[in-house]
Amino acid sequence: LRLRAGLDVRFVGVHLKSKRPVPEADEGLMRRNEARLLRAHLDALIAANPDEKIIVYGDFNEHRHEPAMIDIVGEPRPPGGLFEMHLRDSRQETWKDADVYSRFDYIFFTRTLNKYMDRRGSSICDASDYYAGSDHRPVVAKIWLTQKK
Repeated sequence: LRLRAGLDVRFVGVHLKSKRPVPEADEGLMRRNEARLLRAHLDALIAANPDEKIIVYGDFNEHRHEPAMIDIVGEPRPPGGLFEMHLRDSRQETWKDADVYSRFDYIFFTRTLNKYMDRRGSSICDASDYYAGSDHRPVVAKIWLTQKK
């Protein structure tokens, strides 16, 4: 998606298998396999263009330190590692240190987007009726159209 001339961002939406059991297979193994496929896709994108700006977002149905999430985030060093948007709600509560809200929704980005991400303007939505349409809390990332200094 071209946000403006010179700032092309690839958005990768994710929805891994829910935690609900299914008779066909173990849902945890299904998520782990989906995570490995996603990581392979991201690695191929980055190998083809190390400067690719990528945001990976969605419903991962895993907590941050579970094996599927570790597979997705990748190595902590560039070029392939992903950075996590550490978000807060209006009460300044966060998922950073603990999965207080049974967190399954995430926003990650590649190092090439680091200077474009508006961390203060990004948040966890906690409108009083957020639960009316979903059991998830929406996460919002704001992106600067020019690099921050």
